[in-house]
Amino acid sequence: MRVLFLNPVFPPSLWDFSLSRDIEGKRYTHPPLALPTLAALTPAAHTVRLLDENVEPVDVATLAGQFDLVGLTGYYIQRHRVFELADQFRSRGVRVAIGGPIVEASTIDTVAAHADHVFLGEAEYTWPQFIAELEAGHAQPRYEQTAFVDMRDSPPPRYELLALGAYSTATIETSRGCPMSCEFCEIPIRLGQRARSKDTAQIMAEVRAHHALGADSIFFVDDHFVGNRSHAKRLLEELVRFQREIGFAMAFSCQFTINLARDTEMVELLHAANFRRVFVGIETPRRESLASVRKKQNLVGDLLENIHLLQSYGIVVWAGMIVGFDTDDAAIFDEQRAFIAEAGIPVVMSGLLQAIPGTPLH
Repeated sequence: MRVLFLNPVFPPSLWDFSLSRDIEGKRYTHPPLALPTLAALTPAAHTVRLLDENVEPVDVATLAGQFDLVGLTGYYIQRHRVFELADQFRSRGVRVAIGGPIVEASTIDTVAAHADHVFLGEAEYTWPQFIAELEAGHAQPRYEQTAFVDMRDSPPPRYELLALGAYSTATIETSRGCPMSCEFCEIPIRLGQRARSKDTAQIMAEVRAHHALGADSIFFVDDHFVGNRSHAKRLLEELVRFQREIGFAMAFSCQFTINLARDTEMVELLHAANFRRVFVGIETPRRESLASVRKKQNLVGDLLENIHLLQSYGIVVWAGMIVGFDTDDAAIFDEQRAFIAEAGIPVVMSGLLQAIPGTPLH
């Protein structure tokens, strides 16, 4: 069987950087991880190709004649292009499977109207099951992973299928889930409040694979890199040893919550491992707004002081900011801008508060 894994183009948005990518000369920011992982889960007897529309064009007419199955993934913001591509391939007789964050309990029927097979939840177990059942001639229209998967069962993604040179940085996932309870966030609902982690040896094998492929930076995409503190500490210690081996030729970045700034041991390890940038959900300088959406971790200590603590270790802080809390008024815009300037944050992603389906806020 010939399988095409396809990541649809991401529309202009906070994470797209479409108006600044020319500065770096890259075609896109981060490579997708779900699709090369699915490629690794596909038996070797099948021919597999991965295409990311963010870095190369999609010619449906040509591709439809080359593949038997197209696997599409996407976020909710990509839904229009996901459905458009799915419909175009299906109209040409190609079987289509859709999964990823776009598929939630509240959206599954909508997605199913554009697909032959729909996947709800993580796919480490359901994708191999689907391939086996498809080969046997009795594939189901819907697959649902109800229990969270063991991350140790997630294979090293097939990074070699990606045009890594087209991206700003390589990516690795070390864990899923977040122990926090922010009411607007879908991660604890979709991926759980207990951080599930790959073994350190698995992660280091992926780090070394990227290094062998020529990557000079890696973004650890975990929603909370230190969701499991003991695991993160072991990994950071290994990364420090690895950096010494390669002469600190790689830069790392990640995401975590701002209260980590008060954990001196972890911050020192991040610095020693050559973590140069972190994305933090600051959201707002107004404590009453943070409390209203249970963003309790941002209420630990002083926000500005915590940001400056991270910066004192040479770690550049990027921030996510939100407007639209119930406590906001017209003064919030100038208030946020003044806070960002005082904090010395060079890159800010400001957006409207969204009530994502499935979240407590929704």
